Amino acid sequence: MHKIAGSEAKAVLAELLRKAESGEEVHLTRYGETRAVLIGKEQYDRYRRNLSHND
Repeated sequence: MHKIAGSEAKAVLAELLRKAESGEEVHLTRYGETRAVLIGKEQYDRYRRNLSHND
């Protein structure tokens, strides 16, 4: 897991995307608290499939 302040993420977005694509969760924070999580498409697809199977 990688944490970065939202205000710093803009400058390194390409690197963060590479991390997410490789399977790493990137937590975007504000005032030290996670506000959003960047994940790769494959991880997102698995998450969505799991949600639909639980309905």
